Amino acid sequence: TGNFSLLLEDVGAGRNGDFWKGSVEDAELAITHLAAFHAHWWNHPRLRASSWLRQHDDLPYYRDALGPLLPAFLPLVKDRFSGAFDDYLVRVAERMAERWEAFVTPESDVQVTLVHSDFHPKQMFFPHEGRGRFVVFDWQGVCVLPGALDLQRVLLTTMSPEQIEAHQERLIALYHRELER
Repeated sequence: TGNFSLLLEDVGAGRNGDFWKGSVEDAELAITHLAAFHAHWWNHPRLRASSWLRQHDDLPYYRDALGPLLPAFLPLVKDRFSGAFDDYLVRVAERMAERWEAFVTPESDVQVTLVHSDFHPKQMFFPHEGRGRFVVFDWQGVCVLPGALDLQRVLLTTMSPEQIEAHQERLIALYHRELER
C-alpha cells in the first residue's frame, strides 16, 4: 500500500556501538536482550499470520532476489580481497555460487523466531555513564528465520577475533540460558 509508520525516540543519552572495538560487555548485553526477544517470538503462530514478514521458506524470494547476488558479488570480492582469497577459498565460493539453493532450502522442522537480520553494534545504543538504555534500531530487514542468524552476527561484529575465540562458548551458553529462561 505504501503506508508506513515512523517511530522516533530520543536515545541520545546512550552510546552508539561500534564494529570490532572489542567490547565483551556490549556483546553480553546485546545477547541477553536478543535472547529475551527471540524467546518471545520462538515458533510463534503469529509469525506465519503476518503476510508482510519474509519467511524462512520463501524460496521464490531467495531464488529471485538473493540468488543472483552471490554470483554477482564473487568477482568483486575476488578482486578486492585477492591477497586473502586463496585458490581453495575461490573454489569454495564458486561452488557455493553455483549451488546456492542448497544453502537456503529450509528443513521442515526448523525452529524460527523474529530476527532483526542485521543485528550488529552500529544498529544499537548502549547505556553510557549510567544513562540511557539498550536500544536496537533499523528494523527494515526483520524476518522469520532461525535465531542463530542474529546471534552469529553480534558475536562476529562486537568483538575482536581474539575476544571471540576467548568468549564465544560462554556467550553462546548465555544466549541459550536466557532463551530458556
